Amino acid sequence: MGTGWFAAVAAGVRPGMTVAVVGDGAVGLLGVLSARQLGAERIIAMSRHRPRQELAREFGATDVVPERGDEAVERVRDLTEGVGADAVLECVGTDEAMGQAVRSTRAGGGVGFVGVPHGVSLTGRQLFSTVVRLHGGPAPVRRFLPDLIERTFRGDIDPGRVFDLDLPWTGWPTATAPWTSGGRSRRSCVRSPPAAARAAVPDLVQPGGAVVRSLAGWAAWPPPLPSSW
Repeated sequence: MGTGWFAAVAAGVRPGMTVAVVGDGAVGLLGVLSARQLGAERIIAMSRHRPRQELAREFGATDVVPERGDEAVERVRDLTEGVGADAVLECVGTDEAMGQAVRSTRAGGGVGFVGVPHGVSLTGRQLFSTVVRLHGGPAPVRRFLPDLIERTFRGDIDPGRVFDLDLPWTGWPTATAPWTSGGRSRRSCVRSPPAAARAAVPDLVQPGGAVVRSLAGWAAWPPPLPSSW
């Protein structure tokens, strides 16, 4: 939730704006929710997956654009009378997604990018010519947590709805299986073990300072982890 919120803040979302969101994964969907909470009047969700389109609408999207690339940019322009969106949230990280975000933004508008860039190439001349402000990077989630927790407790937002796979702690080795097997992408929620069990597991410090949990420490906590660990 914090990453989607930062995308909206970085893009400069304010009440009454038209906002477009590139990406319909968990971050993109929560970017839609964030834009609505920040007062956006119109939210264009760029999604081609029907279940995610439906959730985007429930989170506050007013329009859905299933196209990508130049066709998606044209659709956004059509929906905004040729002007473009006031703010665009880039939640993917690919070169196509970044280009789509920048070209969908009106002159003087802002792009908030939180998708980890891979293969993105934007020249200085391209940025100079767009007259679009770009801001983003790793989300400072702790900055937003008090407000987001309060909104959640009040019932204003329910970010947990993005999860479509709920697993107990012992099932965590299977949480990423769809990603590595070519199956349908899932947004997994893995429940934490009891506090007493977590406290009973000793930390091991690996070279480089990484902290991991000792296998032996789990022996006293039934049920045991799956053999695939």
